[in-house]
Amino acid sequence: MIKDDDFLNKCREMGKQRINVSVKAESQEDWEDRWEPPENQYFLNFGRWWKMTIEYCVKDFEAEVGFYIDILGFSVNALGPAYGMFTNSAKDFHMSIAAANSGRRSTPKDAMVIEFMVNDILKHAEEYKSRGIHFHKRPSRYGDVDSKFMTAKFKTPNGIGITLVGFASDILNQ
Repeated sequence: MIKDDDFLNKCREMGKQRINVSVKAESQEDWEDRWEPPENQYFLNFGRWWKMTIEYCVKDFEAEVGFYIDILGFSVNALGPAYGMFTNSAKDFHMSIAAANSGRRSTPKDAMVIEFMVNDILKHAEEYKSRGIHFHKRPSRYGDVDSKFMTAKFKTPNGIGITLVGFASDILNQ
């Protein structure tokens, strides 16, 4: 059995080696030459009703439920008085929220950011704005002025960050 500190150190060393490859690789070919196969292969076999969900806890459970279903338009995979799981129409991914209670605290507002890659960020941002979402970062170019890559940011009612990432169709055609 590996001690917790030994396991943490092992994971840290493996992570440093992976990051080192990403920093030093100068081309795809160089990346492939430097990259070593992982020590362990992925082995999970997914369940029948969903493949993965990210869960976070909130103080105002009802507001988060209303936001995901009636503002963002997600479908319900599971819903009860203290737990909800939501998905998009294609069931590509799932989001879960739990009411902070019985010793479970709310997820801190800056603990995570949920990112959605969208086809036309300007169109999506305009639609969300019409649904009442306030963007604390309106759609703008990511990085330099000539970038065609854009991001926009808003928060859930409980303050969890959501970032839209994508390309604007009008600038892609330039």
